[in-house]
Amino acid sequence: MFYTAKGACRLQAHRGVSTDCPENTLAAFRAAVKQGYEVIELDPAITADGQFVILHDKTVNRTARQQDGGRLATPTPIRELTLEEARRLDVGLWFGDRFRGERIPTLAEVLELAYQTGIELKLDNKVQSFSEEEETAFFDEIEAHRGGHLASFTCSDFQYMCRVNERFPKAALHYDGVSDYEGFLTARYIAEDAPLTCWIRYGNALTAWSDNAPADIELCQQARYCGKLGIWLVDDVAEARRAVDLFGAHIIETSGAVKPTKKQ
Repeated sequence: MFYTAKGACRLQAHRGVSTDCPENTLAAFRAAVKQGYEVIELDPAITADGQFVILHDKTVNRTARQQDGGRLATPTPIRELTLEEARRLDVGLWFGDRFRGERIPTLAEVLELAYQTGIELKLDNKVQSFSEEEETAFFDEIEAHRGGHLASFTCSDFQYMCRVNERFPKAALHYDGVSDYEGFLTARYIAEDAPLTCWIRYGNALTAWSDNAPADIELCQQARYCGKLGIWLVDDVAEARRAVDLFGAHIIETSGAVKPTKKQ
């Protein structure tokens, strides 16, 4: 938890603790557990042979290196690599030599980590780009794994949200579509009795790329009426305090600059 004089909220580790470790790796996820984060946000992807892995970008080039430490010569989409080929790449070296040997994690490995530690996984809405067959296989793997009950789902598309809710009626849903009252109400209707968090961006340089309206008091009140309020992306402690004290955030997403704290 992150505590202020006026309240407290949960902390969600963006791609794991990606300030301290290479993003979307088991090292970053284990750091989130060790440091006391309550949720890990991560990005599912799929390989050429239909295996589910964790990677943010469409290509592996930014975070992957060859065994000799060299960069890949040409843009290499993860969808064009088999799992075996993807796992030969080193996704730790770009961040620092002490992370040499980190591999692209599989969905199964992350679900197992969740099972072993009890930490919640927030699966990014990149799944919305999967084909119908890929989405079904993705859901099947989560349902079959003993850690699947710790998966929650990010949705910006209401049809996808409906499919998630039908398949996993008890799973927590995270709405990060258009930030307005109509969107929040629609998400609440679809979620039915499932836990719902409505996400609003904090107005800072980290979120400036988004067309969504930034957090203000009225918008945050509307979100809280429909569910829990999530604020992203905050890597400044003063902003985190404001998100709690002014906006009433129930959960804050941070890359790791905002750490869990003790109750004041």
